[in-house]
Amino acid sequence: MVRAEDRKRYMMTWGWIDLLSSVPTVPELRAFRVGRVLRILRFVRGIRAARVVGSFWKGRRAQTTALVAVSVAILTVVGSSIAILYLERPAGGGIGSGPTALWWSFFTVTTGQQADPLPITPAGRAIGLGLMTIGAALVGTLTATLVSWVVRPREDAKSRELTAIREELAAIRALLEAR
Repeated sequence: MVRAEDRKRYMMTWGWIDLLSSVPTVPELRAFRVGRVLRILRFVRGIRAARVVGSFWKGRRAQTTALVAVSVAILTVVGSSIAILYLERPAGGGIGSGPTALWWSFFTVTTGQQADPLPITPAGRAIGLGLMTIGAALVGTLTATLVSWVVRPREDAKSRELTAIREELAAIRALLEAR
């Protein structure tokens, strides 16, 4: 806060997250330290390559949606594995190793059920609930993307046929009007 040029703006944007993450007596609030990492994303907006990538992805919406969904799934599984391990290991829960945490996160996000061993902390259970919700959304997104890949060629062919029929009708109309 001392180094901030505009202290009010700092507190309205990122300062409150830093303040919450610095409270030492509440370990769950340390999760807000992720906010510091999110600040890096502000710099990505200024890169010119983002425009090039954006225009490339804009033309390939189905592929982009699938790529984003898979990326979100991977980040969600890895992030929740780290979080659940951080929360459950000190509490003496059954999730005490990295591979176990990764398995638990993967199983929970893909099936919508919590795998054994179950989290014992309230924060761990909240992470499980969030994983189940995100998993359902990701399954829906990936299913819709696959369906659009199948349906789109048919729609494009029908659109081309309809355009050809309209052109023929216009030509016939022009011939009839010329007589």
